[in-house]
Amino acid sequence: MALGFRFVNSHSHPFSCSVKDRIHLPQFTIPLLPAGMACQLHSRMQKRNPTAVDEAVNLNNASLLLDKIPEKRVSSTKDSLFAENIEFPEQGTRDTGDLTVIDPPGNVLLLPDRQHVIGALLFCGGMESLELGRIWHALIIKTGLAGDQFVVATLVGMYAKCEKMDDALMVLDKMSCVNVVSCNSLISGYSRNGLLDQALRFFVRMESMLIEPNQYTYSILLSLCEKCSAIKEGHQLHAWILKRGYLPHIAVGNALLTMYCNCGMMKKAKVLFETLPQRNLITWTAFINGSYRNGDFEEALRQFQLMRESGIEPNEYTFTVVLASCASMQHFEGGCMIHAQVIKKRMDLDVHVGTAIIDMYSALGEMDDAQKQFRGMGRTASIVTWNALLAGFVHNELNDEAIKAFHKMVEDDIVRDEFTYSIMLKASSSLPSLSSCEQIHSRVIKANLNVNAHVGSSLVEAYAQCGNLEDADRIFSQISEPDVVECGQLSNARKLFDRIPKTHESRWIVLIGTLAHRGFHQVALEVFGEMQREGIRPSNALIFMYSKWGLVGKAENVFYAMIEKDLVALNALVSGYAQQGFVREALELVERMKAEGLKPNVVTWNTLVASFSQLGDESMVSELFQAMQVNGVKPDVASWT
Repeated sequence: MALGFRFVNSHSHPFSCSVKDRIHLPQFTIPLLPAGMACQLHSRMQKRNPTAVDEAVNLNNASLLLDKIPEKRVSSTKDSLFAENIEFPEQGTRDTGDLTVIDPPGNVLLLPDRQHVIGALLFCGGMESLELGRIWHALIIKTGLAGDQFVVATLVGMYAKCEKMDDALMVLDKMSCVNVVSCNSLISGYSRNGLLDQALRFFVRMESMLIEPNQYTYSILLSLCEKCSAIKEGHQLHAWILKRGYLPHIAVGNALLTMYCNCGMMKKAKVLFETLPQRNLITWTAFINGSYRNGDFEEALRQFQLMRESGIEPNEYTFTVVLASCASMQHFEGGCMIHAQVIKKRMDLDVHVGTAIIDMYSALGEMDDAQKQFRGMGRTASIVTWNALLAGFVHNELNDEAIKAFHKMVEDDIVRDEFTYSIMLKASSSLPSLSSCEQIHSRVIKANLNVNAHVGSSLVEAYAQCGNLEDADRIFSQISEPDVVECGQLSNARKLFDRIPKTHESRWIVLIGTLAHRGFHQVALEVFGEMQREGIRPSNALIFMYSKWGLVGKAENVFYAMIEKDLVALNALVSGYAQQGFVREALELVERMKAEGLKPNVVTWNTLVASFSQLGDESMVSELFQAMQVNGVKPDVASWT
């Protein structure tokens, strides 16, 4: 078996290793012999000299790990590594591990070849295995491959992928002959880590190093400017590209176009698009996507048609963009035509395109067509596809159907993520019973997602929409770090708060209530003022705030001044009455609202039950349970505790 090693000995024997020791990469098939060898060395060196191993972790001393190993030379070749020094098992014996080695007679010189080392470094970078990468670095130094430009460029990339940019720069600075490939590898590392300033500084430094950037250099930098929304720096690069004559390179033109589109500079993007000397599928798709992202859906569809007329066929990503444009325009006929083209190209089972079709039909209110597409995808449907179907049901207020589909997910053991639970919490909050919301909440806790900010905001929203402001307040307080709020720094609380849409009054109610509950009255008033500036109806928030402060009279005045009273307001006032001991008044309020058509839910009844239980009025508690049954409200766990 070829292991990517050269054996310098007249009695060369192949090393054999099990299938498990082979790592398959797109371009290389790499056995783990060097990695296994290095790990053996690392383990033995730790036993013999732990200090040496600790020193070797530092890049400056990367070669120490191998330098500490005594060598028995059989040739004049400098810095060679001998198999004998690794203490392989005797010939014909099998090691206890997965690696099987035949010990050849004599001294065998092991020299990893260039392709093998490059593949191993790619593996280390892809796995972000810094420790293993450092061992390979030491091996590179030891075997004389440190002068190979492509090996060193890959080594720079490995450190960049491990987020060790200082080490990557140090490797490049120690190269005897730096070229554009190694420079691009370093700039790509800066881009991967979002380090725009460092990337641009090194780009300027390339000129002093007399290294001419190529089209890939500019493409990487433009992509980084787009990622960082650095339009000023992007303009400067554009001017530099024109000066150096790199615009005809299609990769540069596409990167520049994408930057303008994604930074919202569509006028510049259109001028550039129309003047580009070459256009390919990426060019067209970038401009179509830019039009869609900036709200010009008609232009996106028009450019899609022009692209087809020019003889360029769309790919999966192009179709997802134009399907989304049809959905945003509420263009049913156009969406059906695009769907037909997708089917003709046999892309309807592609997970991304199929999900986009479901999204489109859901946005158009055509849930029968959305379900038909979903069923047709069969096993190709992913969690994203399931989430699209659930979101479609909720968007079209088919919450019972969403619950059924969710139960089907559970039955089929489909993995649920934070987006699944957020969608289902929204569905549950729209149902008359609180039990569905509580069931989803229990599953959230079981999935250990109760501390997830996205799910947490959905829980807050769901309980608030159900009128259960106490639980909403409790969850909000748990997720937004208490110590952050206590010291007056509301950053984390506001991050969670900002995840709920501004138009939802419950987001304001819960934040105001939390602040009021903790005694931050002035901050609560400031948030209330912000709410008014956003044009949100403040009645429920006022009731909740006054109730928390014990100002039941003011809360009552706001409640009776409301034109349209709802459960959130009712439960806030009932809770306020109960906290101040006005239990009879709370019961009278509930009866009065029932007569006016506002039916209390399980939260309302639970507040009354808890209040009369604290007073020791068992007969009234019994009457309340009977009233719950008469009103079609099923007691939950909170009712009995």
